Amino acid sequence: MAIDPRIKDLETDASTRSMNFDQFVLGATLAALAYLAQTQKYANLGWNESTLSLAPLALLALSAWLGFKRIECTFHLLRVNARYLEHCSEHRGSDDPRLLEMLHGIDNKTGFYYRLRNRAVLFAVLSYVGVKLAVTYPIF
Repeated sequence: MAIDPRIKDLETDASTRSMNFDQFVLGATLAALAYLAQTQKYANLGWNESTLSLAPLALLALSAWLGFKRIECTFHLLRVNARYLEHCSEHRGSDDPRLLEMLHGIDNKTGFYYRLRNRAVLFAVLSYVGVKLAVTYPIF
């Protein structure tokens, strides 16, 4: 049974676009991290703007690390998937359940890093806005 080439083209296109998006988000996160680190006013730790501004920096750094981990897991998933397809072509009609379990586990990891990265970016933006509001309108 031959696979419809349109399905293969769609899968390839989706994979490429997903990887490009991950790389874009990682680049934007690193650029925001570099900008905030460069414009940060450093002072003694305490209850001040400088200390509060470390939260967005830490969250962006965490987001960048999660982005790297997602890209790493995606590469690993592609390698294991290639090995699985190689195994299936060599052993017609026999699926290796260990390889399938490994593929599902790696796929779940990439989704896990995706969700955590996006949440870290969201919390970084919210904390940045929160710090700016807390400094502008002192509530303490």
